[in-house]
Amino acid sequence: MEVRFCAERHTPDIEIEIQETIETVNGIIAIICNVCAISSIALCLLIAAVNLKFKGDQAIAKTSPLLNNFILSGSILVLTCASTLSSTSVTPDLDVYLISCYATAFTFFLGSTSLFAALFLKVWMLNKAAKPLKAQRLPTDILVMSLQDVC
Repeated sequence: MEVRFCAERHTPDIEIEIQETIETVNGIIAIICNVCAISSIALCLLIAAVNLKFKGDQAIAKTSPLLNNFILSGSILVLTCASTLSSTSVTPDLDVYLISCYATAFTFFLGSTSLFAALFLKVWMLNKAAKPLKAQRLPTDILVMSLQDVC
């Protein structure tokens, strides 16, 4: 089966419609990304508020609230990269595009570095706390701390 391109059937109006459809789809995807990122940032801020309000509580004090705040701030920075990246799909201006690209790279790298540094430090602290107890079973406190970090 052979497909031929007919020049008479290809009009500029169809190209304009296709371009408008692509821009509409890009705009919808950008809105979805922003809504998801904003709701995740709101969830991180809610967790940070609970962490600060109940930092004297035994369960939160055992999970090192300062590291939890570093983890949450790194998560927020990584999530803001979704907002800065989504503006690149809807802007025709090259300057805004370049600023969005630089902001995306900056927030992603800074956020992921602080996020993973805090997570690795927390794992190291849990390992250090569990090391003297190798002959015994892990106490439930360390298990609860690790489950809270995963959640």
